[in-house]
Amino acid sequence: LAFGHNEETAGDGAGAIVAVLDERGVRPGLVLDEGGAVVEGVLPGVTRPTAMIGVAERGVMTLTLTVAEAGGHASTPTRMPATARLARAIDRLRRTPFRTRITPPVRAMFATAAQAAPPALAAVFRSLGWTGPVLSRALALLGPETNALVRTTAVVTELSGATGENVLATRARAVVNIRLLPGDTVEGVTRHVRRAVRDDRVEVEVFRASNPSPVSPWRGEPWQRLSAAVRSALGDDVLATPYVQLGASDSRFFTAISEHVYRFTPFHLTRAERDCLHAPDERIRVQVWLRGIEFYRDLLRAS
Repeated sequence: LAFGHNEETAGDGAGAIVAVLDERGVRPGLVLDEGGAVVEGVLPGVTRPTAMIGVAERGVMTLTLTVAEAGGHASTPTRMPATARLARAIDRLRRTPFRTRITPPVRAMFATAAQAAPPALAAVFRSLGWTGPVLSRALALLGPETNALVRTTAVVTELSGATGENVLATRARAVVNIRLLPGDTVEGVTRHVRRAVRDDRVEVEVFRASNPSPVSPWRGEPWQRLSAAVRSALGDDVLATPYVQLGASDSRFFTAISEHVYRFTPFHLTRAERDCLHAPDERIRVQVWLRGIEFYRDLLRAS
């Protein structure tokens, strides 16, 4: 049981734990961190509860867009003040999304989900060599969760400008949070942002970045142990499926010492409950929490 102290920020507590384990020669046979939940209605046509077990997670990257100018009084603005140039850059980035594609873990997710899909959709899910490009574009339009499964995403989360209401900003800055789909790299994403912004006066600087994690196998004994614990604790009707974890977790550090790193939170969450993660009224039902404890108990017994 490993508890880092700052998972919600830098996560280097987990990195320190892994460094000690590595020094001691510890090689875990299975690592389980937080991740996907038991959900319904996320995948098109699939109504059966699915346990979304992350076999990989997207990379996480923070970069800044900065525009500098001489400043002055707000009563005499320049033709293109720093804030306007920055706003244009932000909008250009928004209108130049990363391309959609089906990664191997998502391909495996749909192959598994085909067991619970209507015949027509099952055929689509099993034929992603042909249907993948169309399906990925459709998923991008269905909602934030499915969009994040098929493309690298970028969104501005922080803005700063002038120090007073009647002065021009000498430095306007935007913080961009980017989540990288497996197969993308920090270098490639940075090039994409620069091409999208199309303005040499907008400085693009990487603040913090990590590439997507390696992909853990969704076959073999460790995966079977997870699947068995899902069925025994959460119900025989719950379908365990691999997928790409959308957010970052401490598990990315443990890939340095284990090939079997998985991300799964054994709680059956409704769409409303998932929408309030990191938001007001974040909650979990007591019975769902207790069943999750049974999952961990069954997994430990099997190990």
